[in-house]
Formats: sequence, C-alpha cells, structure tokens
Amino acid sequence: MKKEETAKSYEEIHESEEEREKREFRQSIAENLKKYRSAFGYSQQEVANAIGTSMSALQKWEQGSVLPSVNWLVPLSKLYDISVEAFLQGAPGMDSTVEIKSRRGRRKTG
Repeated sequence: MKKEETAKSYEEIHESEEEREKREFRQSIAENLKKYRSAFGYSQQEVANAIGTSMSALQKWEQGSVLPSVNWLVPLSKLYDISVEAFLQGAPGMDSTVEIKSRRGRRKTG
C-alpha cells in the first residue's frame, strides 16, 4: 500500500462524522461541476470566463479541494439553466442518457 493511501485511510478512519459529511459534500459538488461542464461541452476556461472567475479557482472547485462560495452558485446555475438547488443536488439521470440542451444549441448526453 502506498504511503498516501495509508495516510488517507488513517485520516478517513479518524475523521468525525461532520468532517466526513463535509468531505462528501465537497466531492459531490466537484462531481456536479465536472458533469455539467462536460455535458454542455465547455472547457474549464470557457466556464471561468462565462462566470467571471479564474480557471485555477474552477480547477480547485472541480478537484474538491475548495468549495465555490455561495456567490458563484447563481452564475453557475444560470450558465447551465438550472436552479441552485438542482445544481447542489446534481441532475437526475446525469450518469445515464439524459440529454441537456446547451446554450450553444448542441445536445450532449451524460
């Protein structure tokens, strides 16, 4: 077992329930960010430009190392034409064959 895996496992074992929930929420948001961006066919730079943030901030959000502040949820939701609540929860069927019409007029499947 690699040293990183051992350390991570140790941290996960000893984290509190609250810490675990925060980590899982952060990862869920990161996954939603990647899924929506991919479904719409946007690059990280295109999303960053569209909402007025840096690409490095978007990368950190997608990696799950940092959560986007509430101030960024509205522009992200508008970009993908969904509610903030839907963005936080993830799109139903996003992993299946749901079709999403992008602002570019294309259709992509998840």
